[in-house]
Amino acid sequence: MSSASNRIAMKGAVNIVEEKFIDLGIALLDAKGCPTFEQKTSGSFAKPSIKVDGTAINSLSNVMLSFSTKPKTLSKHNDENCTVFYEGIIKQPIPAATTQGE
Repeated sequence: MSSASNRIAMKGAVNIVEEKFIDLGIALLDAKGCPTFEQKTSGSFAKPSIKVDGTAINSLSNVMLSFSTKPKTLSKHNDENCTVFYEGIIKQPIPAATTQGE
Protein backbone atom coordinates (compact mmCIF):
# COMPACT_ATOMS: atom_id res chain seq x y z
CA MET A 1 0.00 0.00 0.00
CA SER A 2 1.23 3.49 -0.78
CA SER A 3 0.23 7.01 0.17
CA ALA A 4 1.50 10.30 -1.23
CA SER A 5 4.63 10.07 0.93
CA ASN A 6 5.01 6.53 2.33
CA ARG A 7 4.90 2.89 1.32
CA ILE A 8 4.07 0.04 3.68
CA ALA A 9 3.92 -3.70 3.18
CA MET A 10 2.63 -6.65 5.18
CA LYS A 11 3.82 -10.28 5.27
CA GLY A 12 2.43 -13.23 7.17
CA ALA A 13 -1.10 -14.36 7.85
CA VAL A 14 -4.18 -13.63 9.92
CA ASN A 15 -6.28 -16.66 10.84
CA ILE A 16 -9.74 -15.22 11.44
CA VAL A 17 -11.35 -18.58 12.30
CA GLU A 18 -8.83 -19.32 15.08
CA GLU A 19 -8.47 -15.59 15.87
CA LYS A 20 -4.68 -15.43 15.70
CA PHE A 21 -1.80 -13.73 13.94
CA ILE A 22 0.72 -15.99 12.24
CA ASP A 23 4.14 -14.28 11.92
CA LEU A 24 2.54 -11.07 10.71
CA GLY A 25 5.05 -8.38 9.78
CA ILE A 26 4.23 -4.79 8.86
CA ALA A 27 6.96 -2.46 7.59
CA LEU A 28 7.43 1.13 6.48
CA LEU A 29 9.68 0.88 3.42
CA ASP A 30 12.44 2.90 1.81
CA ALA A 31 12.96 3.16 -1.97
CA LYS A 32 14.82 -0.19 -2.08
CA GLY A 33 12.03 -2.07 -0.28
CA CYS A 34 14.03 -2.26 2.95
CA PRO A 35 12.18 -1.62 6.20
CA THR A 36 12.86 1.66 7.97
CA PHE A 37 10.42 0.52 10.68
CA GLU A 38 9.15 -3.02 11.20
CA GLN A 39 6.71 -4.52 13.66
CA LYS A 40 6.02 -8.25 14.02
CA THR A 41 2.89 -9.67 15.60
CA SER A 42 2.04 -13.24 16.55
CA GLY A 43 -0.33 -14.96 18.95
CA SER A 44 -4.03 -14.61 19.57
CA PHE A 45 -6.15 -11.55 18.86
CA ALA A 46 -6.86 -11.33 22.62
CA LYS A 47 -3.17 -11.46 23.68
CA PRO A 48 -0.91 -10.63 20.74
CA SER A 49 2.87 -10.65 21.04
CA ILE A 50 4.28 -7.51 19.39
CA LYS A 51 7.95 -7.03 18.57
CA VAL A 52 9.63 -4.02 17.02
CA ASP A 53 12.96 -4.15 15.21
CA GLY A 54 16.22 -2.48 16.22
CA THR A 55 15.73 0.29 13.66
CA ALA A 56 12.50 1.29 15.36
CA ILE A 57 14.14 1.34 18.77
CA ASN A 58 17.03 3.43 17.40
CA SER A 59 14.58 5.84 15.75
CA LEU A 60 12.72 6.32 19.02
CA SER A 61 15.99 6.73 20.88
CA ASN A 62 17.16 9.35 18.39
CA VAL A 63 13.93 11.29 18.88
CA MET A 64 14.44 11.24 22.64
CA LEU A 65 18.09 12.26 22.26
CA SER A 66 17.11 15.12 19.96
CA PHE A 67 15.56 16.85 22.97
CA SER A 68 18.99 17.14 24.58
CA THR A 69 21.15 20.20 23.93
CA LYS A 70 23.63 18.21 21.85
CA PRO A 71 21.93 15.87 19.33
CA LYS A 72 23.44 12.40 18.98
CA THR A 73 22.77 9.48 16.69
CA LEU A 74 22.96 5.93 18.01
CA SER A 75 23.14 4.25 14.62
CA LYS A 76 22.21 4.80 11.01
CA HIS A 77 20.27 2.58 8.65
CA ASN A 78 22.78 0.71 6.49
CA ASP A 79 21.36 0.10 3.00
CA GLU A 80 24.11 -2.38 2.14
CA ASN A 81 23.00 -4.75 4.90
CA CYS A 82 19.26 -4.43 4.49
CA THR A 83 17.02 -7.42 3.94
CA VAL A 84 14.46 -6.49 1.31
CA PHE A 85 10.99 -6.81 2.83
CA TYR A 86 8.98 -6.15 -0.34
CA GLU A 87 9.72 -6.48 -4.07
CA GLY A 88 6.38 -5.93 -5.72
CA ILE A 89 4.65 -3.70 -8.23
CA ILE A 90 3.84 -0.86 -5.82
CA LYS A 91 6.59 1.73 -6.21
CA GLN A 92 7.98 4.14 -3.64
CA PRO A 93 6.07 7.45 -3.83
CA ILE A 94 7.94 10.48 -5.10
CA PRO A 95 7.28 13.43 -2.80
CA ALA A 96 5.72 16.40 -4.54
CA ALA A 97 7.95 19.45 -4.81
CA THR A 98 6.97 22.20 -2.42
CA THR A 99 6.82 25.79 -3.56
CA GLN A 100 8.43 28.41 -1.36
CA GLY A 101 6.19 31.14 0.01
CA GLU A 102 3.03 29.03 0.29
